[in-house]
Amino acid sequence: MGSAAALSVQLSGNLKLGSRHHLEEMGHETDLFASYFKQGIFYLEGGVESGFKHVEPETYTTKLLLIKGKRYPRVYTLPVAASSLNEGDCFILDNGLKIYFWDGQQANSQEKIKACEIAQAIKNNERKNKATLFYPRDVGGQVEDDFWALLGGKPAKINPAVPDEGPSASEDELTRYSLYHVSDASGSMQLTEVTERPLRRTHLNDSDTYILELYD
Repeated sequence: MGSAAALSVQLSGNLKLGSRHHLEEMGHETDLFASYFKQGIFYLEGGVESGFKHVEPETYTTKLLLIKGKRYPRVYTLPVAASSLNEGDCFILDNGLKIYFWDGQQANSQEKIKACEIAQAIKNNERKNKATLFYPRDVGGQVEDDFWALLGGKPAKINPAVPDEGPSASEDELTRYSLYHVSDASGSMQLTEVTERPLRRTHLNDSDTYILELYD
């Protein structure tokens, strides 16, 4: 994290135009940041093999992807097991030349649309249209049997839906923040909290630095 911050400052210094720095935490990205990734944000496992080694579809390692989120989907890699599924989300079982799309009964329509788009993108782009896309929950039969076999067998009961978001915060909780004024006008560096509310543009001085701290 320290290296990323330092490199951001270095990059900013080399830009001809002024820039601003924003901290984005994994799993808590802002809508603005997420909007730059139209096909969703993919959280991939690290390591040399997954990052740099080219793998042919015929020898592809089976992956189970969770697609979660309404407007800007996030894609997580889960253990390839039936216990990873739940009725509230959409999943893609990527087995190389066979790709399975499975949607929970309580998954919302936006998640289903996004998940279908991602499954199609894997099929068309990563596999160059050589893979086949299956919908085991819709067609049943051998397709569904093969799907559950890859996951270690169909469970007696599928896990219930997991909420996409926590309970709504109150207005006070949403506006919990602190603004600090950093200045050396007195001859020494001082940090002073701006306590007046609500915050206004007039609180800022272009000659000084400010720190806005937001609380979860």
